[in-house]
Amino acid sequence: MTKDIEIIFIDIDGTLTNNKGIITDYTKTVIKTLTKKGIYVIMCSGRANNDLIEKSKIANASPIIISSNGTLIFDYKKDIKIYESKIDFKLLEEIWDFSLENNIDLTFNSIYKRFKTANSRKDATIISNLLKVNENVTQIVAEANSYEAINLLMNFIDKFNSLKYGFPISQHDTSNNVYYELDIYNNKNEKGNAIRILLDYLNINKNFSMGIGDGINDFSMFNVCKYKVAMVNGNKKLKEKADFVTKFNNDEDGVAKFIKNFYKDFMPLL
Repeated sequence: MTKDIEIIFIDIDGTLTNNKGIITDYTKTVIKTLTKKGIYVIMCSGRANNDLIEKSKIANASPIIISSNGTLIFDYKKDIKIYESKIDFKLLEEIWDFSLENNIDLTFNSIYKRFKTANSRKDATIISNLLKVNENVTQIVAEANSYEAINLLMNFIDKFNSLKYGFPISQHDTSNNVYYELDIYNNKNEKGNAIRILLDYLNINKNFSMGIGDGINDFSMFNVCKYKVAMVNGNKKLKEKADFVTKFNNDEDGVAKFIKNFYKDFMPLL
Protein backbone atom coordinates (compact mmCIF):
# COMPACT_ATOMS: atom_id res chain seq x y z
CA MET A 1 0.00 0.00 0.00
CA THR A 2 2.74 2.47 0.89
CA LYS A 3 4.33 2.14 -2.54
CA ASP A 4 1.05 3.09 -4.22
CA ILE A 5 0.71 6.54 -2.63
CA GLU A 6 1.89 9.29 -4.95
CA ILE A 7 0.58 12.38 -3.19
CA ILE A 8 -0.08 13.46 0.42
CA PHE A 9 -2.18 16.48 1.40
CA ILE A 10 -1.38 17.91 4.83
CA ASP A 11 -3.22 20.53 6.86
CA ILE A 12 -1.12 23.09 8.76
CA ASP A 13 -2.57 24.34 12.05
CA GLY A 14 -3.17 21.64 14.61
CA THR A 15 -1.60 19.13 12.23
CA LEU A 16 1.83 19.91 10.79
CA THR A 17 2.72 22.76 13.16
CA ASN A 18 2.92 22.47 16.92
CA ASN A 19 0.89 24.71 19.21
CA LYS A 20 3.52 27.44 18.87
CA GLY A 21 3.07 27.45 15.09
CA ILE A 22 6.48 25.82 14.50
CA ILE A 23 7.40 23.06 12.05
CA THR A 24 10.13 21.12 13.80
CA ASP A 25 13.42 20.00 12.27
CA TYR A 26 12.31 16.38 12.71
CA THR A 27 9.20 17.04 10.60
CA LYS A 28 11.21 18.92 7.96
CA THR A 29 13.59 15.96 7.58
CA VAL A 30 10.76 13.45 7.18
CA ILE A 31 8.98 15.56 4.55
CA LYS A 32 12.21 16.19 2.66
CA THR A 33 12.75 12.43 2.51
CA LEU A 34 9.29 11.98 0.96
CA THR A 35 9.78 14.62 -1.72
CA LYS A 36 13.19 13.21 -2.63
CA LYS A 37 11.42 9.90 -3.28
CA GLY A 38 9.18 11.68 -5.78
CA ILE A 39 6.07 11.78 -3.56
CA TYR A 40 4.12 15.02 -3.74
CA VAL A 41 3.63 16.62 -0.32
CA ILE A 42 1.02 19.34 -0.67
CA MET A 43 0.25 21.90 2.04
CA CYS A 44 -3.55 22.21 2.14
CA SER A 45 -4.82 24.91 4.49
CA GLY A 46 -7.20 27.75 5.19
CA ARG A 47 -4.19 30.06 5.40
CA ALA A 48 -3.63 32.81 2.84
CA ASN A 49 -1.43 32.05 -0.17
CA ASN A 50 1.73 33.95 0.80
CA ASP A 51 1.61 32.58 4.33
CA LEU A 52 1.23 29.04 3.05
CA ILE A 53 4.10 29.44 0.58
CA GLU A 54 6.36 30.31 3.51
CA LYS A 55 5.20 27.28 5.50
CA SER A 56 5.61 25.00 2.50
CA LYS A 57 9.20 26.15 1.94
CA ILE A 58 10.05 25.75 5.63
CA ALA A 59 8.61 22.23 5.63
CA ASN A 60 10.58 21.15 2.52
CA ALA A 61 7.25 20.29 0.87
CA SER A 62 6.38 20.27 -2.84
CA PRO A 63 6.09 23.74 -4.46
CA ILE A 64 2.37 23.41 -5.13
CA ILE A 65 -0.04 24.57 -2.42
CA ILE A 66 -3.79 24.65 -1.83
CA SER A 67 -4.57 27.81 0.11
CA SER A 68 -7.57 29.68 1.52
CA ASN A 69 -9.55 26.46 2.04
CA GLY A 70 -9.39 25.42 -1.58
CA THR A 71 -10.01 28.73 -3.35
CA LEU A 72 -6.50 28.79 -4.83
CA ILE A 73 -4.02 26.23 -6.17
CA PHE A 74 -0.62 27.72 -6.91
CA ASP A 75 2.75 26.42 -8.09
CA TYR A 76 5.09 28.96 -6.51
CA LYS A 77 8.24 27.56 -8.13
CA LYS A 78 6.85 28.01 -11.64
CA ASP A 79 4.66 30.99 -10.66
CA ILE A 80 1.65 29.23 -12.19
CA LYS A 81 -1.92 29.69 -11.01
CA ILE A 82 -3.49 26.25 -11.42
CA TYR A 83 -6.90 27.23 -10.03
CA GLU A 84 -8.43 30.43 -8.68
CA SER A 85 -11.96 31.18 -7.51
CA LYS A 86 -12.37 34.94 -7.20
CA ILE A 87 -15.19 36.65 -5.31
CA ASP A 88 -17.32 38.94 -7.46
CA PHE A 89 -16.48 42.63 -6.91
CA LYS A 90 -20.13 43.56 -6.30
CA LEU A 91 -20.19 41.12 -3.39
CA LEU A 92 -16.96 42.63 -2.06
CA GLU A 93 -18.65 46.03 -2.10
CA GLU A 94 -21.67 44.80 -0.15
CA ILE A 95 -19.54 43.07 2.47
CA TRP A 96 -17.29 46.14 2.68
CA ASP A 97 -20.22 48.49 3.37
CA PHE A 98 -21.84 46.15 5.90
CA SER A 99 -18.58 45.61 7.77
CA LEU A 100 -17.81 49.32 8.01
CA GLU A 101 -21.24 49.89 9.55
CA ASN A 102 -20.67 47.15 12.14
CA ASN A 103 -17.04 47.77 13.14
CA ILE A 104 -15.72 44.65 11.45
CA ASP A 105 -12.19 44.63 10.03
CA LEU A 106 -11.62 42.87 6.73
CA THR A 107 -8.63 41.25 5.07
CA PHE A 108 -8.87 40.50 1.33
CA ASN A 109 -6.55 37.66 0.35
CA SER A 110 -5.27 37.33 -3.21
CA ILE A 111 -2.62 35.27 -4.92
CA TYR A 112 0.23 37.64 -4.04
CA LYS A 113 -1.08 40.13 -1.45
CA ARG A 114 -3.22 40.84 1.57
CA PHE A 115 -5.33 43.98 1.58
CA LYS A 116 -6.57 45.04 5.00
CA THR A 117 -8.87 47.72 6.37
CA ALA A 118 -6.95 48.07 9.67
CA ASN A 119 -3.28 48.04 10.55
CA SER A 120 -3.02 44.75 12.45
CA ARG A 121 -0.86 42.77 10.02
CA LYS A 122 2.69 43.72 9.10
CA ASP A 123 2.47 41.85 5.79
CA ALA A 124 -0.73 43.53 4.60
CA THR A 125 -1.40 46.52 2.35
CA ILE A 126 -3.66 48.88 4.30
CA ILE A 127 -6.56 50.27 2.28
CA SER A 128 -9.26 52.85 2.94
CA ASN A 129 -10.97 52.35 -0.42
CA LEU A 130 -12.03 49.05 -1.96
CA LEU A 131 -10.83 50.25 -5.37
CA LYS A 132 -7.28 49.95 -4.01
CA VAL A 133 -7.67 46.17 -4.17
CA ASN A 134 -5.98 45.56 -7.52
CA GLU A 135 -5.89 41.75 -7.52
CA ASN A 136 -8.55 39.04 -7.60
CA VAL A 137 -9.83 38.30 -4.09
CA THR A 138 -10.19 34.59 -3.32
CA GLN A 139 -10.93 34.83 0.41
CA ILE A 140 -12.12 37.40 2.92
CA VAL A 141 -11.13 37.17 6.57
CA ALA A 142 -13.40 39.19 8.88
CA GLU A 143 -12.30 40.15 12.40
CA ALA A 144 -14.39 41.67 15.19
CA ASN A 145 -14.03 42.25 18.91
CA SER A 146 -17.43 40.72 19.60
CA TYR A 147 -19.10 37.50 18.57
CA GLU A 148 -22.31 39.46 18.06
CA ALA A 149 -20.74 41.42 15.20
CA ILE A 150 -19.50 38.23 13.55
CA ASN A 151 -22.94 36.66 13.95
CA LEU A 152 -24.48 39.68 12.21
CA LEU A 153 -22.04 39.21 9.34
CA MET A 154 -22.87 35.49 9.06
CA ASN A 155 -26.57 36.33 8.82
CA PHE A 156 -25.72 38.89 6.14
CA ILE A 157 -23.62 36.38 4.14
CA ASP A 158 -26.50 33.89 4.28
CA LYS A 159 -28.38 36.16 1.87
CA PHE A 160 -25.94 35.34 -0.93
CA ASN A 161 -26.23 31.88 -2.48
CA SER A 162 -22.79 32.20 -4.05
CA LEU A 163 -20.95 32.69 -0.75
CA LYS A 164 -20.26 30.61 2.34
CA TYR A 165 -18.20 30.94 5.50
CA GLY A 166 -16.29 28.72 7.88
CA PHE A 167 -16.88 28.37 11.58
CA PRO A 168 -16.03 31.53 13.56
CA ILE A 169 -12.81 31.13 15.51
CA SER A 170 -11.84 32.93 18.70
CA GLN A 171 -8.31 34.34 18.70
CA HIS A 172 -6.07 36.32 21.04
CA ASP A 173 -4.07 39.39 20.10
CA THR A 174 -0.66 40.34 21.49
CA SER A 175 -2.31 41.77 24.63
CA ASN A 176 -4.30 38.53 25.06
CA ASN A 177 -7.57 40.24 24.22
CA VAL A 178 -10.14 37.97 22.56
CA TYR A 179 -11.38 38.68 19.04
CA TYR A 180 -13.32 36.62 16.53
CA GLU A 181 -12.34 35.61 13.01
CA LEU A 182 -14.47 34.39 10.09
CA ASP A 183 -13.38 33.12 6.66
CA ILE A 184 -15.60 33.91 3.65
CA TYR A 185 -15.25 32.46 0.15
CA ASN A 186 -17.23 31.26 -2.86
CA ASN A 187 -19.79 28.57 -2.10
CA LYS A 188 -18.35 25.81 -4.29
CA ASN A 189 -14.92 25.93 -2.71
CA GLU A 190 -13.49 23.55 -0.15
CA LYS A 191 -10.30 21.57 0.22
CA GLY A 192 -11.83 18.49 -1.41
CA ASN A 193 -12.82 20.36 -4.55
CA ALA A 194 -9.31 21.76 -4.95
CA ILE A 195 -7.79 18.32 -4.37
CA ARG A 196 -9.91 16.87 -7.19
CA ILE A 197 -8.73 19.64 -9.51
CA LEU A 198 -5.07 19.14 -8.59
CA LEU A 199 -5.24 15.36 -8.93
CA ASP A 200 -6.63 15.81 -12.43
CA TYR A 201 -3.96 18.42 -13.24
CA LEU A 202 -1.16 16.09 -12.09
CA ASN A 203 -2.86 13.04 -13.66
CA ILE A 204 -2.90 11.16 -10.35
CA ASN A 205 -5.71 8.76 -9.48
CA LYS A 206 -7.33 9.53 -6.12
CA ASN A 207 -6.69 5.92 -5.09
CA PHE A 208 -3.02 6.91 -4.74
CA SER A 209 -3.70 9.84 -2.40
CA MET A 210 -3.56 10.45 1.34
CA GLY A 211 -4.99 13.31 3.41
CA ILE A 212 -3.85 14.28 6.92
CA GLY A 213 -5.83 16.76 9.02
CA ASP A 214 -7.41 17.62 12.34
CA GLY A 215 -10.40 19.90 11.81
CA ILE A 216 -13.89 20.28 10.44
CA ASN A 217 -12.62 21.82 7.20
CA ASP A 218 -10.70 18.58 6.55
CA PHE A 219 -13.88 16.51 6.06
CA SER A 220 -14.00 17.42 2.37
CA MET A 221 -10.35 16.36 2.03
CA PHE A 222 -11.27 12.98 3.53
CA ASN A 223 -14.14 12.67 1.06
CA VAL A 224 -11.64 12.63 -1.81
CA CYS A 225 -8.41 11.06 -0.55
CA LYS A 226 -8.15 7.27 -0.53
CA TYR A 227 -6.27 7.09 2.77
CA LYS A 228 -7.51 9.31 5.59
CA VAL A 229 -5.32 10.18 8.56
CA ALA A 230 -6.68 12.18 11.53
CA MET A 231 -4.60 13.71 14.27
CA VAL A 232 -5.15 12.24 17.72
CA ASN A 233 -5.73 15.83 18.88
CA GLY A 234 -8.27 16.36 16.09
CA ASN A 235 -12.04 16.62 15.76
CA LYS A 236 -13.85 13.57 17.18
CA LYS A 237 -16.06 13.03 14.12
CA LEU A 238 -13.07 13.41 11.79
CA LYS A 239 -11.27 10.67 13.73
CA GLU A 240 -14.29 8.42 13.33
CA LYS A 241 -14.11 8.92 9.54
CA ALA A 242 -10.35 8.25 9.37
CA ASP A 243 -8.57 5.07 8.32
CA PHE A 244 -5.74 5.93 10.70
CA VAL A 245 -5.39 8.13 13.79
CA THR A 246 -1.91 9.30 14.72
CA LYS A 247 -0.43 7.96 17.94
CA PHE A 248 1.12 11.34 18.75
CA ASN A 249 -0.39 14.84 18.70
CA ASN A 250 0.81 17.93 16.84
CA ASP A 251 3.04 18.93 19.77
CA GLU A 252 4.77 15.55 19.54
CA ASP A 253 5.57 15.49 15.79
CA GLY A 254 2.48 13.38 15.20
CA VAL A 255 2.49 13.76 11.41
CA ALA A 256 6.19 13.04 11.01
CA LYS A 257 6.13 10.02 13.31
CA PHE A 258 3.10 8.58 11.51
CA ILE A 259 4.75 9.06 8.10
CA LYS A 260 8.06 7.61 9.32
CA ASN A 261 6.28 4.48 10.53
CA PHE A 262 4.15 4.29 7.38
CA TYR A 263 7.24 4.52 5.14
CA LYS A 264 9.65 2.71 7.44
CA ASP A 265 11.18 0.83 4.50
CA PHE A 266 13.04 3.92 3.34
CA MET A 267 12.83 6.48 6.15
CA PRO A 268 16.09 7.43 7.88
CA LEU A 269 16.73 6.57 11.50
CA LEU A 270 15.51 9.67 13.32
